[in-house]
Amino acid sequence: MVDVNGERFVIYVTDPETIRLALENIEGKNSLFPMRELARGDGGFNKPWSWHLKPETVRMVEVSIELCDSTPSFVESELDYWLETVRSYCPWWGRIIAASDDPSAFHKN
Repeated sequence: MVDVNGERFVIYVTDPETIRLALENIEGKNSLFPMRELARGDGGFNKPWSWHLKPETVRMVEVSIELCDSTPSFVESELDYWLETVRSYCPWWGRIIAASDDPSAFHKN
């Protein structure tokens, strides 16, 4: 689970190095943030949002271009623009706050 200034979204990560860095982020051992390619739909793990980051593309990064920085709610409100023009999401203030082996663990019904 990622927190961006009080807003939360869920990523599903498949890359072993990214998993390691995300777990270190929870422990405060780095100040990296998640980034990568956006896709339509919640992906089965990012409810209530109607978008998700493609799991195989997610990486923890130190820097990125400003164009892809925003809040989850702004991505949601301008979804077509984000999917068709920006195509990636990189919340600079995003911090990993929780992790689970179950990608649906953070669903809110």
